[in-house]
Amino acid sequence: VFAICRGMQELNVAFGGTLLTEIQEMAGRSDHRAPTSEHQDERFRIAHTVDVESGSQLEKVIGDAKFNVNSLHRQALGSLGKGLKIEAMAEDDTIEAVSVTGAKGYVVATQWHPEYWVASDGPSQKLFKAFGDAARAYAGQRT
Repeated sequence: VFAICRGMQELNVAFGGTLLTEIQEMAGRSDHRAPTSEHQDERFRIAHTVDVESGSQLEKVIGDAKFNVNSLHRQALGSLGKGLKIEAMAEDDTIEAVSVTGAKGYVVATQWHPEYWVASDGPSQKLFKAFGDAARAYAGQRT
């Protein structure tokens, strides 16, 4: 499973977590919404840094403790669902990535959209490579 943006939010709710809405109005939170623009490159521009949790699955995949991501959301994870583990945080304490503790396979979720910059962004490429490798490994076990 590779859940992106709303997919991460839905994963959290499925595991019993909650969502925060209109986080840009909350004290101490940044505005994570996409800029208003007709140009997709501007809407999906790199917006902020995420801090990767030491020893996390995300750190193993990407290899960096910090990297930059885009940001296009006004909701965020509130209480963390049971069995989920925080993988990365934004500087304003917004949860930016999670995984499932003890999952039998690859389960990573990101709040940002790595698919938009996958052709040119190293961390995005590494995420999709890891997902593809996991899917191929799973398929190989089934045959």
